[in-house]
Amino acid sequence: MNTTQAKHIFDSLYASINGYYVSMNAKRKLAYTDKTLTYGEVLFESFSEILHDAVPRTGEIFYDLGSGTGKAVLIANLLFPFSKTVGIELLKDINDVALEVAKRFDSEFKQVVSVEKKLPKLHYIQGDFLSYDFSDADIIFSHCTCHPDELMRVFSKWCDELLKIGARVVTVTKPLFSENFRLIKSKDYKMGWGEGTVLFYEKVK
Repeated sequence: MNTTQAKHIFDSLYASINGYYVSMNAKRKLAYTDKTLTYGEVLFESFSEILHDAVPRTGEIFYDLGSGTGKAVLIANLLFPFSKTVGIELLKDINDVALEVAKRFDSEFKQVVSVEKKLPKLHYIQGDFLSYDFSDADIIFSHCTCHPDELMRVFSKWCDELLKIGARVVTVTKPLFSENFRLIKSKDYKMGWGEGTVLFYEKVK
């Protein structure tokens, strides 16, 4: 699918959705004050570049851990040759928005798009990604700017145990704590909240 068509679909689906507002209300309802759950969004153009720099191959599987309203998963689905795209989000109200976007995509766009590109189903799962088996992942994205080092160490250990050699992990701002991953590159990209440093890792042992 060409970028112009994908951007049109993306903009149409998210035109009336304010993820920051949804996140604020979801956390208020549950009395969450943990900064780990600070909401941040990707932008269509810059996240397209991020995924391109992660070098996805045909048939690979993509996960967004902390997927919010599902933007990164939709971009991955539309523009790249993944066989499976999955988002995992802790807060139910936010994940419900992603599920509604997926439903609208299926009813309004998927049939037309699939004429030129066979698209996998958009998977959105509500839960803690640290309790989920993502061992089939080839590329993982984590917008982890506000994650404390303790959480990043647990996440790194989980990636050590689950991911296969050659899997790539892409983090925003925070590094992995693992000798089993090689830092491929570090580059600044625009995010919904400003500019962030994105770190690209590959599992080598």
